[in-house]
Amino acid sequence: MKQHFIISSQNEYSFWEMAYTLEKWPVNTDVKEVIG
Repeated sequence: MKQHFIISSQNEYSFWEMAYTLEKWPVNTDVKEVIG
């Protein structure tokens, strides 16, 4: 459970840091081709 909390916290920090610096979330191009 502790490891899940740490990973979740790191992902949330990355999300807010990217929003603050106006970065875009990296998107896998393979996924974009499958979606459309």
